[in-house]
Amino acid sequence: MPAPEDEGVTGVMAQVLTLLTGAASGNGFQGICGRYRRKGLLSFAPQREGEAIIFTRLDSNASVAVTLDVSLIPADPAQGERLMAILQDCADAAQQTAFADAWQERVQRLLLEFADDPRVICVTSVN
Repeated sequence: MPAPEDEGVTGVMAQVLTLLTGAASGNGFQGICGRYRRKGLLSFAPQREGEAIIFTRLDSNASVAVTLDVSLIPADPAQGERLMAILQDCADAAQQTAFADAWQERVQRLLLEFADDPRVICVTSVN
């Protein structure tokens, strides 16, 4: 991961990547008879090193850097106002539902319409 675990949303993103890849930090699966170990396969940079997440194959040590730029996927313009209402504990049920629906719609667009767009998800080889 490109930053310390407790910086911004790095830890949350790491948890998602653990679910997708199986790679874990210190709390991961220790393996069976020296095989299938997942513990220690996810690490965090001690200081911010950029935005890329580096993935490295265990069999060949080949690595790629992956960046995500969701700015091309417009958010619902009302999301900021809804979020502030939620954070201030004054959002009604309709605002909370609208926030959740708009969030999920944007995620759906990312996964279905933009997943192959190299401007959004950029994968580059690392030497």
